[in-house]
Amino acid sequence: MSGSSVCSGVVTREREKTSQKDERATMGVDDHQQRRLCVRGRSTRRSRYSLFEKRSFFEASSKVLSSLFFFVVFVVFAHNAFANGDSSPTKKKNPIKVLGYLPDWRIANETTSESIISALCARTDAIVLFSIEVDEFGRLEKLDRLPSALNLERLKNAKKRFECEIHVAIGGSSRTNGFAKATSTKAMRKEFVKSVSSFLYEQYEDIFDGIDLNWSYPNDETEWRNLGKFAKALKKDFREHDRTKKISIAYYPNENQEQILEMLECSEFADGLHAMAYDLDDRDGHANLKFATQTLNYAQDSFTGGKIMRLGVPFYGRSIPEDASTAPEWRPYGDVLRDNEYELKDETNVAKSKDGVEVWFNGKDLIRKKVEMCRLFEDVCEGIFVWELGQDVSMSDIEDDEEEEGNSKKIDFRTRREKSLLAALTRAAWGDEKYDEMLAKEMQFYEEDEKKRKKNAEKEEEKKDEL
Repeated sequence: MSGSSVCSGVVTREREKTSQKDERATMGVDDHQQRRLCVRGRSTRRSRYSLFEKRSFFEASSKVLSSLFFFVVFVVFAHNAFANGDSSPTKKKNPIKVLGYLPDWRIANETTSESIISALCARTDAIVLFSIEVDEFGRLEKLDRLPSALNLERLKNAKKRFECEIHVAIGGSSRTNGFAKATSTKAMRKEFVKSVSSFLYEQYEDIFDGIDLNWSYPNDETEWRNLGKFAKALKKDFREHDRTKKISIAYYPNENQEQILEMLECSEFADGLHAMAYDLDDRDGHANLKFATQTLNYAQDSFTGGKIMRLGVPFYGRSIPEDASTAPEWRPYGDVLRDNEYELKDETNVAKSKDGVEVWFNGKDLIRKKVEMCRLFEDVCEGIFVWELGQDVSMSDIEDDEEEEGNSKKIDFRTRREKSLLAALTRAAWGDEKYDEMLAKEMQFYEEDEKKRKKNAEKEEEKKDEL
């Protein structure tokens, strides 16, 4: 999901074969995130020409002026709104959706994952499990990355309690190698559709609600068209069932990909388009407000299918090296808060290390502003998605207690959750009323589960005494 490349209007796919350890390092685990292979600033300032059809200079210039107009309007609106305190999430506004990617390794520990699953489901409209793959014959593989049987049951239970959806991503970063061949012919696409349909309707009918197509990225016009043909065939299959599953597609916001997706008539098959608005090589931060505004303008200028786009926000920080040959530093937001290595300044969205390295991230205030931006572009922006949920402050009720003068300090239930970026995002997106309702529901279920655990433990002790 995070860490692939787009260069000067023609997207480039890097075929990488890495070990699982190396692959995790490229997807935001620990201190690393895969570095984009081209300068983002260049790709976001490209001319307004479609990859497949040239437009007149007049039309291109008019759309540029349109984008500039919307940007100026937004700046004035945002300045006045935020200066008057409208960035506060306390006012009742139209709720927008919150989604988040959750990599396979984040809930691998069954001991700590139960409370994490509940906390995430209580604060999102959908969780996207990242990720399985497709091979060159259209067969789904790497299914061992799916949650364990116990955690699948927990996800199923959390869905009932909090009414969140669970989707599964196919591909992402170096996991996309099978897409090109699997979509290359009508026969191959038919096999791919059959595999996905069987996966969702036969193997996991009562758990998974949709699929996220995360091809990073189609290499040319033929591959883009094949992706569109496959997605249309997949949606057609979904509609033939009693319950239609959902499809989302991830893309990099450089205006070129938006125009391609629109040309492919994406509104016919996509329920959501995920704009990965982060990892920009910009001295003002890799996911700054300007880039988010630009991303929303691109979407509004390109997509005609209504509220279909979801704005991506990062839960990790990234440095912007002075020298292009120097690798950036990557730090999950939760690590920045927990470690003493960085001096955190949430109001400026930067953490400075002891050796002077600045790591730019999206703090709570910037997250809230991006929620308001989505509302401003309400004709096209349906919600916000997160890469990735495991980089936030841990919401496990077993681990990560605070240290105070060498002594462990237990964090209470509410405080632990309110420390997270996700809490700030969801409260702003849903509004206080719905958020507090879900928090109360989560606390109620937590207390009920604790009572059940204690009763079961007592029964086990009684059995031992009888023996």
